[in-house]
Amino acid sequence: MIDLAKLSRVKLSLLVTLQALLQERNAVAAADKLRVSQSAVSKNLAALRLLFDDHLFDRTAHGLEPTPLARELEGPLSEVLLQVDNLLHPAEFVAANYTGRVRLALHDAGYAFIGAPLMALCEKQAPGIQLDLWFKDAKGLQALANAAIDLLILPQDVGQRWHDDEHLVWRKLYQEPLVCLLRPGNPALEKKWTRQRYLDCSHIGIRDSQLGTAILDEHLNREHLARNFSAMTPDFHTATRLVQQTDAVFTCSHSWAELVSQEVEVVTRPLPFPQHVCGYHLVWHERTDSSPLHQWLRERIFDICDKLKARYDLTD
Repeated sequence: MIDLAKLSRVKLSLLVTLQALLQERNAVAAADKLRVSQSAVSKNLAALRLLFDDHLFDRTAHGLEPTPLARELEGPLSEVLLQVDNLLHPAEFVAANYTGRVRLALHDAGYAFIGAPLMALCEKQAPGIQLDLWFKDAKGLQALANAAIDLLILPQDVGQRWHDDEHLVWRKLYQEPLVCLLRPGNPALEKKWTRQRYLDCSHIGIRDSQLGTAILDEHLNREHLARNFSAMTPDFHTATRLVQQTDAVFTCSHSWAELVSQEVEVVTRPLPFPQHVCGYHLVWHERTDSSPLHQWLRERIFDICDKLKARYDLTD
C-alpha cells in the first residue's frame, strides 16, 4: 500500500533533477536542461543524497559518475517520470483507436431514441467500444454513485425531485409534452376529451424505483383527485401492448407515441394537464467528468438529442 504521507514529503523536482543528472552526467548541463541555476541543482542533489542515503554521484575528470544505486534507479525513474508526464499531459483521445467497455443505463424508450443511434455511431467512429446496456431500474442512481455504471439517462416529470447526491452531474437533454395512448375502440373516445374523462378512465402506470411518484399524481393528490391504475408495468413496451387490448389509458411522452403509432394501431390524445411535461437528463459521476472517453461519449449523446429535438420539435 502506498504511504501517501511519506510520499507527500518528496518533491517531484528532486526526481526530475536526478533524471537530468543521470542523463547529462554534468551539473552545469543538467541545470541548463532544467532551466534552473547550478546552485538549485546542487541543493536538490544534496536533498537526494539524504533521501536515498547514498551519495549517488562521484566526481571524475569526465564528469559525474553514477554510483551502483543511482544506476539501479535510472530505469525505474524514467518509467515513473514518463507516467507522470502522461498523467499531466494526456495524449489526445482518438475514438477510433479506443478499445474498452462503457456501461450505460436508460429507460426502454431511450433504447430506441438514444441507445440505438449511439450504438450505430460507435460502430462507425469507435468500433472498439462495447456498450454494456442496462435498464435504469436494474442499475440506476445508486449504481452510478457506486461506479457500477458510467452513464445514466433518466426520464422524469419536469419539477420532480432530483437525487441529492452532490457528486452526480445532471445535464438536461430535452423535454417534451406528455400525451395519452388509447386503443381505437376505447369508449372514452366517443365523447369530448376532458380532464374528467381522463380521470374516469383506468390507467396503466410505469413503476419507477428511481424517482418515485409522478408529479402529476402528486398534483392530483393535492386536489384530492387520483388516477385509477388498473396495472403497473415495468416498461413502455408492455404498457403499449396492454393499451391495445384494454380500455385503459397510458400516459407517455410525445416522441414515444409518435414512434409506436408507426408500428401499432393506437390513438393519441393530449394530456388534459398541459403544464405537466417530461424531461430527460444525462447523469454521470464527477469522477468521470474530465475523462476524454466520457467527454466524447457525452458529446455524441448531446448530438443525438439535438437531432431528436429537431425531428420531433422538442424543447430544451
